[in-house]
Amino acid sequence: MESVVLVVDDDPTARYGMRRALERQGYTLLEAESIASAELQVEKRLPDVILLDVKLASESGLEYLPSLVARKNPPIVIVVTAHGSERMAVEAIKLGATIISQNRSTSMSCESWSETRSKPAG
Repeated sequence: MESVVLVVDDDPTARYGMRRALERQGYTLLEAESIASAELQVEKRLPDVILLDVKLASESGLEYLPSLVARKNPPIVIVVTAHGSERMAVEAIKLGATIISQNRSTSMSCESWSETRSKPAG
C-alpha cells in the first residue's frame, strides 16, 4: 500500500518542491495551503505522514498540531520550518510532533518515518 503524505505549507514553491521529491520516491501526495484546507484533506483521507509548516500565512501550524495527534491512529507529523529555534522545537515535540526539520528537505524515506513511529514515546 502506498504511503500518503500531506504537505501543509502556504508557499506554493515549497509545496511544489516537496511534491516533486516525494512523488519521485513513490509517495501519494496531498497538498494544503492552510489549516482549513488541510482539515478537509484529513477528513477525506487520513494521511500516513503530515509535513506541517510552522508559519502559515496567518495561522500557526503548532496550533493545529494537537488536533492532528489527538486522532485515533494519528499520522506522523513532521514540523517543517525555515526559521526554527530550540524553543520552538521543544514546543513542537511537547505538542506531539515526531520530527522537527529546519529545512524543507524531503530526502527521508517512509521506512525512516515508520521506524520513528514505532519507537516508544519517551
